[in-house]
Amino acid sequence: MLSVFLLSGFIYGCSDNKGENVSVPENKIIERTIDPIQFSQGQKLFQLNCASCHGKQAEGAVDWRKPDAQGKNPAPPLNGTGHTWHHSSKSLVNTIKNGTAKIGGNMPAWKDKLSSSEIKLILTWITAQWSDEIYTAWYNRFN
Repeated sequence: MLSVFLLSGFIYGCSDNKGENVSVPENKIIERTIDPIQFSQGQKLFQLNCASCHGKQAEGAVDWRKPDAQGKNPAPPLNGTGHTWHHSSKSLVNTIKNGTAKIGGNMPAWKDKLSSSEIKLILTWITAQWSDEIYTAWYNRFN
């Protein structure tokens, strides 16, 4: 029942990147430097707090676009194949901290369990799962 970010309202009806053109010219790809310690810490935190809903590799629940009996969507993928990259870091942090219950989602608020630095570590691991093209599209949109 542990879920980390992206609310049902954000994902319901949104297309995944398979149907979108996110190609970026090779010379425009953002070079990423991922600190191995932050990556490892983020991965551990994700596995402890998020993987039970979002999958061990952030692949999301099976049929994540199909509402459950309560009309809520299961946990979406966070690995770049869903809609996560369409939202700013600030928005993603807010979703993790406050959950999605107030807008009809399933995700609990994590502000009392995860510190701001732990949330940032989780986001570091999640964004490291994204392809270079997805990361570049996200980076260019919000930075």
